[in-house]
Amino acid sequence: MTKLVKETKNKVADEKDTITLLLEYMVTLFSLVLVIFLPVYLKEGFYKIGDVKYTLYANVTKLALPVLMGMVVFYFICNFRKWNVQRLLKNLSVLDYMVIAYMLFVLLSSALSDYHDKIWAGYSGWFMGLYSQISFVCIYFLLSRYAQNAKAILFCLCATAGYAYLLGILNRFLIDPLGVYEGLEEFYKLQFLSTMGQASWYSAFVCTVLPVGLYFFWDSRKLWVRIVSGIFSFLGFSTLVTQNSDSAYIALLCFMGVFFWFSVGDIWHLQRFFQLAVLFFASAKVIYVGTVVRPQNMIGNLDTLSQFLINSNVTWGLLAVCAILWIGLLFLGKKEIYNARIMRGIRNLLYSMGGILAVLAIVCLVLSAKGMLPETISAFADKIPYLTWTDRWGNGRGFTWRFTGSMFQEMDIWKKLFGVGPECYSYYGYEFAAADLNAVWGNNVLTNAHNEWFTAVINYGIIGGIAYLGIFVSATARFAGKAAKNPIVIGVIACVLSYVGHNVFCYQTVLCTPFIFLLMGIGEWYARKN
Repeated sequence: MTKLVKETKNKVADEKDTITLLLEYMVTLFSLVLVIFLPVYLKEGFYKIGDVKYTLYANVTKLALPVLMGMVVFYFICNFRKWNVQRLLKNLSVLDYMVIAYMLFVLLSSALSDYHDKIWAGYSGWFMGLYSQISFVCIYFLLSRYAQNAKAILFCLCATAGYAYLLGILNRFLIDPLGVYEGLEEFYKLQFLSTMGQASWYSAFVCTVLPVGLYFFWDSRKLWVRIVSGIFSFLGFSTLVTQNSDSAYIALLCFMGVFFWFSVGDIWHLQRFFQLAVLFFASAKVIYVGTVVRPQNMIGNLDTLSQFLINSNVTWGLLAVCAILWIGLLFLGKKEIYNARIMRGIRNLLYSMGGILAVLAIVCLVLSAKGMLPETISAFADKIPYLTWTDRWGNGRGFTWRFTGSMFQEMDIWKKLFGVGPECYSYYGYEFAAADLNAVWGNNVLTNAHNEWFTAVINYGIIGGIAYLGIFVSATARFAGKAAKNPIVIGVIACVLSYVGHNVFCYQTVLCTPFIFLLMGIGEWYARKN
């Protein structure tokens, strides 16, 4: 009898191991399909590219997620005696709880919505409805438990991204290997590029994925990894300064801020940080040289900040300064002269100053919006468009944010708390003030607040919006606490904060949001390791 019991236990253990192993392979395969095909898939050039990308995403996830989640349920059924409520709760991290809370509030918002026939898929062309939110949560939990082949997934994601970045750079010089510009009006050539289409969608993808490759360059000691990630980093920086979305520079400050924060602990990583800085400014100047060699390009039509980085002599000076600091650190490293405590103090001072400047800029914008800015400051602010609030501020975000604020203010208490439903911003907005929106947007439709966190408050209410932002806050805190044991999570932190910073001015899309949930899932897998 005892022998039979032992054999039965061993059989159950084998079944559990088999299921787990199979899940790991299948989750890897599912992830590879997403990261390899979704960014670069095209059907008819840029024609209805949002629909094309989402159709691929929906087909892959609708095929894979039910099978994978079903296997997870089967695993728990096979091992139900080993699990109880207390153990299940103990096995969840704060990040897990925030993701679960977000899903619950999305479901609650859906149940209370006035637009039940529209919430599942979301608005056509965007498709960030209930199904997408459920799929993001599933992706997170699958990767957080079964990302055994995480590095392979990350390497493939970077390889695909590098290809897309190269195409984006070539497109800015009107070099069109895929023929996507054939028959396209000149105006749209500035608005669309690479395999992503609309520049802000492309920018969101760049800023979500780029920090992964930068991490490998910053932390790896293997020469081949350094070479490959260095090429990737150069391509990423080059496309960042030519993609034509100012949101990318907010993301740049965020992810470079993460790397600097973790660099000051030792001189070796600080050297790597300044190598990254050299790569960034060098990429901008290589683009400048490219404009001289090939005058037929779109670079001259880019926004002010991109023009400054590419054409200004100031960036030559910044390149020289970063190179001198890097060489100086190499010298100090050989002499073994480095005081991490002093460098942490300098870092904290710089971050404090940056925080103060950010607060002053926000105060300046608020006072400008209210017409209360003193004349002496107003004269200075007028010279910097970013500090003067009008409806045109931020490519029309001044109007969009003001309108969204008015819409939220007029909501009843239940909608303020629980929202109008997943991606129902436009349906509610046009019921609220269609005439105002039509006057500004004409035949186009405003589908979100052009601020992902403000949009979340409208769609899911204050509570759901807090839960959603809480995912990114808790991910940052959790991964920072695990960085010493598993430094690869530093790369994930950089991705998370880059996404948060970028999408202060942008929105969820199928080209960025699935990837950030995938990356957070990988980060959680590493955080749970050991």
